[in-house]
Amino acid sequence: MLRWTLLILLAACRGEKPETDVDTTSTADLDSDADTDTDTDTDADADTDTDTDTDADTDVDLVEVPGEGTIEYYYGFSTTPGELYCEQFWEVTTHFDDNDCSSCDFVFETDGSLSGESWGDCYWFSGDGMRFGVREGGSYSTVYLEYYYYWYPIYWAWADDEGFSYDWGYDSYPYEYYGTMYYWSGGQAVDLTFPTYE
Repeated sequence: MLRWTLLILLAACRGEKPETDVDTTSTADLDSDADTDTDTDTDADADTDTDTDTDADTDVDLVEVPGEGTIEYYYGFSTTPGELYCEQFWEVTTHFDDNDCSSCDFVFETDGSLSGESWGDCYWFSGDGMRFGVREGGSYSTVYLEYYYYWYPIYWAWADDEGFSYDWGYDSYPYEYYGTMYYWSGGQAVDLTFPTYE
């Protein structure tokens, strides 16, 4: 004990401090630099352009205006001259139809009914659903009639810008059949106006 006391005293006389080396270095990463980037881009640009183009479609759709008219049909085949089976009177309107006539500028169809003056049974003929075509030719137009999907020109029809008419037939045409004389009668009278657009 005396020895240690003497050593301490000697060291103090020399101005030396006793060795008390303590490693105080911390190995812990004390970097507390936290990424605090708070960039809050508040760019709220909104497309506020308002389309004020109020152009309206001013095209006016055309409306069909039907035409009208009459169709008369008669037929007879008898041993008596002038005797008829039937006579039909049709009151009709006319309407544009699909143009499937290669020679025509337009096609129209009839829509009609028999009047009370009609009589007899001509079941093979109807003034309802007849189809006509017209080739416009300036001062003179040609009228066509559809018959079993074929178009035939009616050269005896008279047409103008508003419509057409024709009247054809035969009365008591003689025809001998197995030694017996028959008389054949038949014809049509048509007077129609064209449909138009307005």
